[in-house]
Amino acid sequence: MDVDSLKFTFELPENAKKFDAQKTFQQLSTAFQLECECIQCGSHSCPKKECKDYSICKRQKKNEGLKGVDVLYKTSDCLYLIEAKDYRKESTPPIDHIILEVAKKFRDTLFGVWCIGFISADESCKDFLKKIRMEDISIKFVFHFESPVVPYSSGLYGSKRKIVPLLDIQEKLAQKLGPMKDYLHVVDMDAMAIPSTAYSWKVEEKI
Repeated sequence: MDVDSLKFTFELPENAKKFDAQKTFQQLSTAFQLECECIQCGSHSCPKKECKDYSICKRQKKNEGLKGVDVLYKTSDCLYLIEAKDYRKESTPPIDHIILEVAKKFRDTLFGVWCIGFISADESCKDFLKKIRMEDISIKFVFHFESPVVPYSSGLYGSKRKIVPLLDIQEKLAQKLGPMKDYLHVVDMDAMAIPSTAYSWKVEEKI
């Protein structure tokens, strides 16, 4: 399964679903792009000429809708919410934006899993999500983040450092997840190559 510039290979490929590509989720996301409602005039369009508080109105922007993770993957005892981003070609990744977006994706996916299990026209997707809701399984949020690398200032031959260490991503994202932070895993291809790392999938460059 291709995600961004990466290829995910799951031990149970039939249990891996591209979640944000599901038609029902996209319809649900569109439905949640709600119009603002002006505090002063009660208008859904909030026109400047009719609202003296337009410049300070906190509800001018439309809701951006729901955001979903790239992949849902279910094993016998766990549901993995997997989001992958490859920023190796970016010199300065927008970390704060990335963290906020990924946190929203984890949150909205949980909501989507519950709703789509009832309303999806895709029977295979509906059955998949229904089983998730009914089974006694754990949950894990997995953020796969590939950071750009630069040489160490010492100039040692072949030595490089990641511009954004995984630990920094882990700490920032954990703050957004609050009490759910214990279920968070932040990885990249290097971390997954460590022998002690146990995931039931592998990640490599997309050819």
